[in-house]
Amino acid sequence: MFNSVHETSRKKMVKQIYNLICEADAVCHYNGTKFDMPILNQEFLFDSLDPPSSYTDIDLLKTARKRFRLPSNKLDYVARYLGLGSKTKHMGMEMWRDCMDGCPKAWKVMQRYNKQDVRLLEQVYDVLLPWIPNHPNWGHYVDSEAVVCRNCGSEKVKKDGWERKTIVPYQRYRCLDCGTPLKGRKKVTSMPQPSTV
Repeated sequence: MFNSVHETSRKKMVKQIYNLICEADAVCHYNGTKFDMPILNQEFLFDSLDPPSSYTDIDLLKTARKRFRLPSNKLDYVARYLGLGSKTKHMGMEMWRDCMDGCPKAWKVMQRYNKQDVRLLEQVYDVLLPWIPNHPNWGHYVDSEAVVCRNCGSEKVKKDGWERKTIVPYQRYRCLDCGTPLKGRKKVTSMPQPSTV
């Protein structure tokens, strides 16, 4: 399957991906929870690698399905809907078969296709960032008491009312960079009384 058109062997490629995942706090993908990550785990198992270190799955397909009611949740549709471009067109299974046969032209198309997928994924991530519910909290990486955006780490936040879902209220904030709504870390002991008409 791997020949001169590839820059590395299968085993080396799998090990490089494994090392990257072990370093990561989060892995962002589109439908990766059901597709990419189990396939990678299968490759790790085949190569007798231990399970990778723990990480958070940021599956943008799950965010699209949970937070919106789009006519289609495919990456291509979501990217076009957001005005970010579209996936690279290809010949479908014919391209895959040609790649398996070692066709250099097919591998060039495959490379363009994959690079464009990564670009679209990054752009969709940037737009959906304030909507991602399980994003790793940047506040865990800050030593100071400063309020930072949990999703992008920005210190540019503004007060945005009060959260009263518990007995003790919390200050709400909004990130001025990515738009994520935030909840303060400290309980508020004194706050303005609600006005009555």
